[in-house]
Amino acid sequence: MKKRLVSISYCVSIMAAVVMLNSCSMLGLGGDPKFKIKVKTDKYVNNGNNFYLLVVQDDSKNYIGNNYYSLYSQFNNDKYKKYFITPKYKSTYLFYYTYDNSKPISLYFLFNSESRQWKKRVKVGVESVIVEVNNNIISSGN
Repeated sequence: MKKRLVSISYCVSIMAAVVMLNSCSMLGLGGDPKFKIKVKTDKYVNNGNNFYLLVVQDDSKNYIGNNYYSLYSQFNNDKYKKYFITPKYKSTYLFYYTYDNSKPISLYFLFNSESRQWKKRVKVGVESVIVEVNNNIISSGN
């Protein structure tokens, strides 16, 4: 009888722990942090054609070494989170990226043709970024 009572008590403790962990997850008290990316465009970006935003946490060497062609060749690599953007008039897009807050984040904008300013590095500790895209050139926005 005593063994059965201990077994029931053990099961109840496990169920309570599972419920508590689920509650924390639903309330946003646990889990990985989300990096907020807001992209502002107009209908002239990429000549009105769709483009991609690739997001990854990579080291400075990869960020500096990456070029348009190397990124297109790595496009299907699972390390990149891909966001599809369709520019329409003046539009704002909001994306969330799960990240490790001890590493910088790289943003790569892949247009139909290479741009002078198409990538951005976000420092460690920054929780959100606003990027404005005009004439296929990215800049920090407000």
